[in-house]
Amino acid sequence: MVLPLLRDAFVTPGWISDAAFLAGYGAAQAVPGPLFSFAAYLGAAVDIRPHGLAGAALGLLAAALYDPVWSRSVMTPADAAVALLGFALLTFWRAPPLLVVVLGALAGIGLSLTRAAFA
Repeated sequence: MVLPLLRDAFVTPGWISDAAFLAGYGAAQAVPGPLFSFAAYLGAAVDIRPHGLAGAALGLLAAALYDPVWSRSVMTPADAAVALLGFALLTFWRAPPLLVVVLGALAGIGLSLTRAAFA
């Protein structure tokens, strides 16, 4: 399911060859957590920046963020708005992480109570 999407995203624009893509996928199948390992491999092997160790770390972190965090917790546009606001607070306004966690928890509780009231 994910493999065709990854292939289209990396091989089609020419960032990595089809042979290198398949070699990395095959190697990733031999270790636990194959999609995380494959994402790290793609991040290291692509011909765009960041690549190498930084690209591998970014590919690994993005895979870990998507599954299970994003795919299991962001179910509505309101959930996505809370997540994006937290990202903006951390990235652009350099808010303290503890503050962002507390605000995110309060927003999550508020959304949950709102959903329960209208259910």
